[in-house]
Amino acid sequence: ATYNKLYKIFEPYEEFFVLPKPTPKSDPSWFAFPLTIRDPNIFTRNRLTDHYESYKIQTRNYFAGNVLLHPAYDHLSSYEDTINKFPVATKVTTDTFFLGTSPVITDDQIAYIKKVTDLFMGNFGV
Repeated sequence: ATYNKLYKIFEPYEEFFVLPKPTPKSDPSWFAFPLTIRDPNIFTRNRLTDHYESYKIQTRNYFAGNVLLHPAYDHLSSYEDTINKFPVATKVTTDTFFLGTSPVITDDQIAYIKKVTDLFMGNFGV
């Protein structure tokens, strides 16, 4: 239920975000709501997550992404090959974060997330 409420908050801003959508015939249990910034030249993940955190809305950066960029695996591929061969994995490393989807999030808290989101997006004329 929290997934659906968060989706409605971000749907008007889909030109700025890659929104999570279940694949056909799936029924995911969303442990978090992942958002990916489409164009980090407009605003960065850190700028948005800093905004949320300043309003006491916790976020979490995507925790793996392109694992070939992690020091433990740097012997498997050059940095350039890793970036060029796995662009989506690289993108989520830098541009994806999570909002929580706990079932105890109240409608008032969802409304607050919407208010803080709308405040941020207002900086971009939307």
